[in-house]
Amino acid sequence: MYQKILKEAIHELKEEEFKEQYTSEESKVPTREFVSDCVIETDMEILIPSDYVNEIEERISLYKSLDDLENENDLLEFEMNLTDRFGPHPLQVLELFSSIRLRWIGKSLGFHKILLKSDKMIGSFVADQESPYYQSKVFTQILQFIQSNPPGVKMYERNNGLRLSAEKISSVGAAIGFLDGVIKS
Repeated sequence: MYQKILKEAIHELKEEEFKEQYTSEESKVPTREFVSDCVIETDMEILIPSDYVNEIEERISLYKSLDDLENENDLLEFEMNLTDRFGPHPLQVLELFSSIRLRWIGKSLGFHKILLKSDKMIGSFVADQESPYYQSKVFTQILQFIQSNPPGVKMYERNNGLRLSAEKISSVGAAIGFLDGVIKS
């Protein structure tokens, strides 16, 4: 957590306080991340079942390893290693892998939390209303998507935070499909 906070602070200083001191070559850093992580909250079974991996310490270690993954290649390698060690993945593990992908997509869209319950997905945006996120290309793209898409998709404010809601999202895969549509719009 300390490393994430430090990384955000350094990035912010480079973008705001000291931007004139960096040459154009140095400024070719990846696009800014507005949230450090996206939390998935759901009532779906996205876990490593005890009948798949018996030892609790091993399951905890696997969860920690999953949390540290940063890209699709790492996740695919993790999936293959898990298959080699424990056999074919049960449905709950496949959903767990999909939830990791959903976290990455949510983070890239500026969600700090995604709630999946009762056939509905609610994404909570960056809490700071003064954040440069709200002037970003990503947020503009999301607004354009909402304006041009079907009923059941809306944006609203609750508890001093902006949220995106989508109906008829009954699985992690459906949430990924929906958010991929936002990205590609």
